[in-house]
Amino acid sequence: MLSEPTSDSRPMVSRNLIKWARVGWSVVVSITLVLSILGFSNWQSEELPQCTVPGAECPFFVVSREDVRLAQEMGLPTALTLLLTGTLPFILVRVCYLLLSFLLFWRRPDDWVAWMFSFSLVGAVLEQLVEYTGMLKPLALILLGVSGGAYILLPFVFPNGRFEPPWTRWIVIPLAVISVAFPEGSVQNFNLNISLWSVVAPLGIYALVYRYLRVSTATERQQTRWAVMGMLVGFVTLLLTIGIGSFYPAARPAYGRVIFLLVNGILYPGSGVVLLAFFTIAIVRYRLWDIDILIRRTLQYTLLTGLL
Repeated sequence: MLSEPTSDSRPMVSRNLIKWARVGWSVVVSITLVLSILGFSNWQSEELPQCTVPGAECPFFVVSREDVRLAQEMGLPTALTLLLTGTLPFILVRVCYLLLSFLLFWRRPDDWVAWMFSFSLVGAVLEQLVEYTGMLKPLALILLGVSGGAYILLPFVFPNGRFEPPWTRWIVIPLAVISVAFPEGSVQNFNLNISLWSVVAPLGIYALVYRYLRVSTATERQQTRWAVMGMLVGFVTLLLTIGIGSFYPAARPAYGRVIFLLVNGILYPGSGVVLLAFFTIAIVRYRLWDIDILIRRTLQYTLLTGLL
């Protein structure tokens, strides 16, 4: 276990703000739950697409009517059918988002980086549901936009709340404002945010490396390792999903595709929860366990997966 630095470098918040921040967090969560229930009920009422008809454009991860029909032919129980259609993972992942957000905010009420990450997790609950919130869509867009802006800032201020290198703030803050103003609630805004992340992602990696090598204390380096481990889990899962999914296009329903969708229904959303959980551990746990061996093993398996 690493020894602690002589001073606490966490971004502290005054005690006078903590009470009001908790009230604000509770209000935001309550609004998010109402919007999520409304959006989820409307989302569930929509029919699944038909991906075998001429002109249909369905990505490999989309579950179609043909997939559900094949699952029924295989005699899958109701629970696995819910897993296949994404209903069960959708609910469980969002419950995990809220639990992690609660853990962050209540364990680190004096840390504004924890605040930012906590609120971004709450907003992430509304992903894929904004279009189904009806007259409350503008409110859902605001919450989703703030969440997206917080995610953009996170790599540049984690874990001590200071921009490193300092000049990155003049690039990242305007990008975060654009993300807040144009959240991923439409195809046009989604494409815009993809463009933003094409700038943020490499710059964020540079900022993490710069901070790790030139600025971080021993504890902050260990926090960064936890965050990197979470990102590796997400990257490996994405690599596996794209690689295997390319063999099972939605236009060619098959029993093998149904099995792939079932496994992916657990693996892909689960990896997202693991990624966020590792970030949560890095923020909440001030004394961290040694993760170096786990990182080395993951890097080895990632390289092996890429070679295969």
